[in-house]
Amino acid sequence: MIGDLSMTLGAMLSDSALPALVRTANVAFERPSDSYNPDHATINLFLYDVREMTELRSNEPVIERQNGRATIRQPPLRLACSYQVTAWAEPGTTGDQAVFDQHQLLGEALKAFGRSASVPDRFLQGNLKTQLYPVSLMTGQTDLIRNPAEFWTAMGGRLRPSFTLTAVIALDHAQEPISAPEVTSKTLRLGDIDGAPAESTT
Repeated sequence: MIGDLSMTLGAMLSDSALPALVRTANVAFERPSDSYNPDHATINLFLYDVREMTELRSNEPVIERQNGRATIRQPPLRLACSYQVTAWAEPGTTGDQAVFDQHQLLGEALKAFGRSASVPDRFLQGNLKTQLYPVSLMTGQTDLIRNPAEFWTAMGGRLRPSFTLTAVIALDHAQEPISAPEVTSKTLRLGDIDGAPAESTT
């Protein structure tokens, strides 16, 4: 499911409505350490944090009805997956021009993800196409990284412009669902205790 999310975010950056600067850039997901040096203009989405959103936790089972049968599933986990997004200029570009190119590419990536509160259906990949909830997006959140310098030191790289992209997905439990015929009617019989005929209602 998390792999499907990464492919979905990559698909969003290939949208034909985006500027060519974004569409022609590579999309990478590897850790941008100090030795990271892509051979083409690149938007890097490094997944650095996955955690349950406990405020979205539900104890209510999910009931699906089809062809007279009901399938009962445990509610899925709601996971927040956070990516650190960076931009890398075309190799050979140096000085201020390289910096400006990186800033422009980063800004366009931010606009691409920030234009919608959730991922449009046409970009969804794999199992995300059938999950119960929209894949919500949050851009530029700073709750997880309060000291960027420490974050990049831990990553083994130098401090550089970036923004956080968080997507919320639903992860089904491994427990097998329960399937049974639906109850379509019931009969209630009423009668006196002295043996009088019972009345029926359905």
